[in-house]
Amino acid sequence: MISQTVKKTALLAAAVLTVLSLAACKNSGGQTGSESASEASEISVVSVSESQPSEKEKQESGASLAEQLLGFWTSEDENGYINVKIIENGDAIVSSNALTHSVLGKWSLSGKKLTLTFEGSTTVMEYKDGVFVCGDGKTTFKKGTTSPAKWSGQTSEEESSSVSEKELVGTWSCTYDGETVDMRLMENGTSMMTYSSRTGETYGKWAFLDNKLTLFVNGETVEMTYQGEKLISDSDEQLVFTKKGSSQTSEQSRSGYQTSDIYGKWAYGNGEIVVFMTFTDDGMVQITGSEIEGTVVGLWELNDNKVTVSVKGVPKVYTYNGAFLISVEDENELFYKT
Repeated sequence: MISQTVKKTALLAAAVLTVLSLAACKNSGGQTGSESASEASEISVVSVSESQPSEKEKQESGASLAEQLLGFWTSEDENGYINVKIIENGDAIVSSNALTHSVLGKWSLSGKKLTLTFEGSTTVMEYKDGVFVCGDGKTTFKKGTTSPAKWSGQTSEEESSSVSEKELVGTWSCTYDGETVDMRLMENGTSMMTYSSRTGETYGKWAFLDNKLTLFVNGETVEMTYQGEKLISDSDEQLVFTKKGSSQTSEQSRSGYQTSDIYGKWAYGNGEIVVFMTFTDDGMVQITGSEIEGTVVGLWELNDNKVTVSVKGVPKVYTYNGAFLISVEDENELFYKT
């Protein structure tokens, strides 16, 4: 309902190969992106450094590099730009002026060598002096992004985003045709959607740049535009999402309570049943208990002194008094922090 599927065609695969060859990442054999897709997908990029580090050096350099790897990296030349977003669980998102939409791929790090794989094409780069260097020794990816507006003919006023990616983190809600959809955008690049008409959650990935939100959900690419504090889908339905709790700061409610006050494990018991709720800083809550099978995952948020826990689109509200979480429906249902 909420998405317009972008089909993966041979043209898309060719476009991705063009993007990866745009930065002139080629091996000593002189292969380029102009070769056939089958040949280009076999590209193996030579290392900038001829010396081979020991396993210990690989582990030490990889550990420190992994900490600063997450986020956007960019490369730009006279032909265009490439933006790559590195997500902590091994996913990567690439966007470029050569693509009509972003593409989801994978990354891995071995020592100082970063391997990116998109649509069967593999590119290897080496970290050196704060940048990733391709096999030609000239093309580099630096931390940050290149604005797509620079290559789309937009004015300077149009090119600057009015909101940062970090400010989008949180829960966005939309009601369409009687159904309510909650979209949770997490800081680690993961998205989760729940629907009032069905059970379960739908997980995906997301990235945001220059007022354009891109979601990757169940093999589909969904794009939304940020306008006037709303996210509007680019699909025919023109769905409008508004952020929950947007009238207050993300860290502190009007009552003065901090979201960090809620982080952690809370417990309730009445002698017959025991229930635990574990609240995390990405807006997720995990619920377990003596009468609950497995772990139930939901969303939570703090508004004033009210904590709303939503599971499968059904909200339940608790009052926070600085020490306990008390159900507004049943004051005997009281959770304490363990």
